[in-house]
Amino acid sequence: GVKFTDLFRLAKDLGADCVQIFAALSQSLSINGQLSVDIVERRNSAEWHPGQLIPGARLLSEWYRDLVTAVDPTNPYSFSNFLKSKNRLIKFINSGVIFPTRRDYSDYFMHVSSELDVKFGCECVGLSWDGNDSLWEAMILDEGVVKSEFYDGIVLGLGAEPNFPPGF
Repeated sequence: GVKFTDLFRLAKDLGADCVQIFAALSQSLSINGQLSVDIVERRNSAEWHPGQLIPGARLLSEWYRDLVTAVDPTNPYSFSNFLKSKNRLIKFINSGVIFPTRRDYSDYFMHVSSELDVKFGCECVGLSWDGNDSLWEAMILDEGVVKSEFYDGIVLGLGAEPNFPPGF
């Protein structure tokens, strides 16, 4: 059967919950400093509430309720680390604002998604369980070609209207 020396995990469709899971677990899921996860997203970019990015509109949650801070305040995918990487942390802290703008949070979401090496324009078009090897076989559509990949675990981002891959 198929044997792996490393762990592989698949995440299907990128949403805030999916990004949050892998950002929070990034240290425990990395092998030799590399995240051992394939995240496939059928859209061509990461978007966080794209129709709600009204100029000046703010979140209703404090900045520290980001994707990872409650789980690990030192996580490199925190909102404060994002601001630091953009040379905006001191200005943000000194502003006294605790509710970031929706645009800033969307930029943060896209930044974390890019750091997680999401494969945009790819889609999981089928899943099946291989009980002999205790692995999921995923059929991944990438640039018009379907390839078979094997994973020990999967996370499905189903969206507001659940979108299950065939075979699940």
